[in-house]
Amino acid sequence: MATKIIDRIMASPSLPSVPSVALRVLELTRQENVSVNDIADTIRNDPALTAKLLQTANSPLFGLAHKVGALEQATVILGLRTVKVMTLSFSLVDAMRESQTGGFDYQRYWRRSLTTAVASRLLAQHCSNVRTDECFVGGLLTDLGMLAAWQCVPEVYGVVIEQVTGTPQPIQKVESTVLGMTHAQISTALLRKWSLPGMLCDAVSAHHGDGMDALDDRTRMLASVMFAGASVGELFCGDVDVRKLEVVKQRCVELVGIAADNLDQVFDELQADVCDMASLFQLEIGEPISHETLRTQAMTQIANISISAEMDRAKAASQAEQVQQKLEEVSQKATTDGLTQIHNRQAFDDELNAMLARAQESGSSLGLIMLDLDHFKKLNDTYGHQAGDEALRRVGQCLKDHCREPAVPARYGGEEFAILLADTTARALQTLADYVRQEIEKIRFDHDQHPIQFTASLGAAHVDLELEEDTTAEDIIERADECLYDAKHHGRNRVEITF
Repeated sequence: MATKIIDRIMASPSLPSVPSVALRVLELTRQENVSVNDIADTIRNDPALTAKLLQTANSPLFGLAHKVGALEQATVILGLRTVKVMTLSFSLVDAMRESQTGGFDYQRYWRRSLTTAVASRLLAQHCSNVRTDECFVGGLLTDLGMLAAWQCVPEVYGVVIEQVTGTPQPIQKVESTVLGMTHAQISTALLRKWSLPGMLCDAVSAHHGDGMDALDDRTRMLASVMFAGASVGELFCGDVDVRKLEVVKQRCVELVGIAADNLDQVFDELQADVCDMASLFQLEIGEPISHETLRTQAMTQIANISISAEMDRAKAASQAEQVQQKLEEVSQKATTDGLTQIHNRQAFDDELNAMLARAQESGSSLGLIMLDLDHFKKLNDTYGHQAGDEALRRVGQCLKDHCREPAVPARYGGEEFAILLADTTARALQTLADYVRQEIEKIRFDHDQHPIQFTASLGAAHVDLELEEDTTAEDIIERADECLYDAKHHGRNRVEITF
């Protein structure tokens, strides 16, 4: 089966061929005494290629201070190796683009090929024994076999595309089952047919990790970079689950030996460089995904899966009615008061009981301040409930701003608030209460062009649990409430404390 498929592809009239200009440039660059003028004269035979090489020299990829207008100058600046690689790349892309037929996702193909090529080039910058230009062109050609198989035997390769859609299996596994060979093998056969360098052919053949052990050191390093680049291309183009982001990063580190910080930099630069290359090659590739977006998607999916797994465990442990009941209980026990954005009554009760238990166990102290806005009913009756709500919101914000840990503020109910303070002294409790009273007195706001201000009365209870170990939460609340009543009775806007 594999032999028949490769023979059909190689004999197909639909198979793209390398333009003569590119072949001539490849031949010239193999000669020891070739001159810049020889290369330039050959390239000028293809005006479109000439324009693209000039565009490459003037692109952000090279960051030149002055515009290059002459092909000879561009050849000198780019270097013979880069000219050779870009000539081959432009020529092959143009040849493959001209033979495109319907039914194949070319935009996705080119996005993956360019992403693999750019990722390979960026990764190669952190390796000492590979050339970035070889890695780029190798990355660009890794998936060439897919395109050739579709154009030459579409009725067979269409089965591969159909079967791989919606499956987590890598495409090379589906190809092996359907074709008896992979696109890497087809790509390699094409490159050998075009007489491209043997090292490049061998590296393309191994770009999914197959057969690397049989390669010499330099070819194996080239194949490793291309393997890492192909893994990055699959990730950034959505061919593998975004949750494999860290797996792909680890693979790059192991294959290329790149430091984790440098790898993050490569991933951060990838989107912009891919867009620049797509512009140079005049390819429509859609919108490449950024590293930040990929990380966000990965974290979101992992979180969703964790939530889903937790829900599945809950459902397995209980009947649906019990699960629903638990969800309602959790919802009702939400800890934040919607209006003031501080602890609500339920959270206050829980915190008081927890603090009391810890204080009883350690023999430490506990303080509670109860706070009530003075003449709040009058404020509501005079200015309306919206003004009253705003007053409560301002008090809540005041308590959030000035009652920092270990103090715990809460809305106790209506216009009444509470502040819990563990392991404190009576003096510190009174100081905090006086400070809060003064800060509330400073609150000012306008409502319907009316200036609003108000005061608060505070009652505080300090309990030493080493001396009163049997004290209950109700006892502490009752003592603070009595002090609050005394503060109201003695003129308001004051603090009363008991200890």
